[in-house]
Amino acid sequence: MSDPLIAALILAALLAVATAWATAIGRWRADHRLLAWQPRREVPWGLVDVVLAMVVLFAATFLAVALLRQGAGDISPDEMRSQDRAAELLLQSAASVFTVFVSLAVVVLWQRATPRDMGLAWRTIGNDLRLGVIAFLLLAPPTYLLQFLLVTIVDYESKHPLIELLRNDPSSQLVVAAIVSAVLVAPVVEEYFFRLLFQGWLEKFARKPAGPVEVWLGDGAGKNGQEPIDAPSDQAIGTSCWETSAKPPDETLSPPALWPIFVSSGVFALLHFSHGPDWIPLFFLACGLGYLYRQTHRIVPCIVVHFLLNAVSMGMFLFEVYG
Repeated sequence: MSDPLIAALILAALLAVATAWATAIGRWRADHRLLAWQPRREVPWGLVDVVLAMVVLFAATFLAVALLRQGAGDISPDEMRSQDRAAELLLQSAASVFTVFVSLAVVVLWQRATPRDMGLAWRTIGNDLRLGVIAFLLLAPPTYLLQFLLVTIVDYESKHPLIELLRNDPSSQLVVAAIVSAVLVAPVVEEYFFRLLFQGWLEKFARKPAGPVEVWLGDGAGKNGQEPIDAPSDQAIGTSCWETSAKPPDETLSPPALWPIFVSSGVFALLHFSHGPDWIPLFFLACGLGYLYRQTHRIVPCIVVHFLLNAVSMGMFLFEVYG
């Protein structure tokens, strides 16, 4: 890639970031909010569904890795070949995707969750994609800056395991597996677990609108059999992807508490504690993603932000390694 092209890309990125931040600051000055709150019903699942998904994830991942290493002769991770390491990454990704499908089957068939409950609004998919890109332009610069400062100031002994793996073995097989795992699979799986499933339940727990059975075990038949409040169409929203809702009808719920954002973000960050200083900027990034989910109750914008962040990070790393 030529130097003029790199300079042009950097300039375009800076202009896009500046435009997004200027628009966000203008909106905040106008009405002291970035996003309109999207009316919704509470999610129908309970804590048992969250715990079940976590158990299936750990069991499926452990079984996949154990079978692979047994088939490879029960060798230690340091002795694994490139193709074995790549296969392990892909198996872990497959286990994560399998867990999402199992969890979806449970909440759809048992808890009768609708696409709207699952954070999917097909009529606003274009708007959600644009909103995700804008949110990325707002969240990525402070995330990268904080990470850069931490790496510069503090000498961490632990590093991101995937990055260190690629540094030691930048083979094409491992790079492809890493892209599939970190860029394609991780954004979908992690946003499903932490924003949709976990934060969605925490918001329900914060309200406690129903009895303890519904909070802990789920609604089963939904929220007293009511139909879910559908998302407005793009025509109702208008051309601005910042406005995510029409005027809430009288029977809709008020915005949920803010603390579920910090709890889900804290758990998300702590699970990355072994990745060097990454867990600190990831906490603030997750808070931004949590706010995005809280306001829209849609998962696509969060996945877009997560995907773009991982894709840019992977791209910068590969550019560093391969020049």
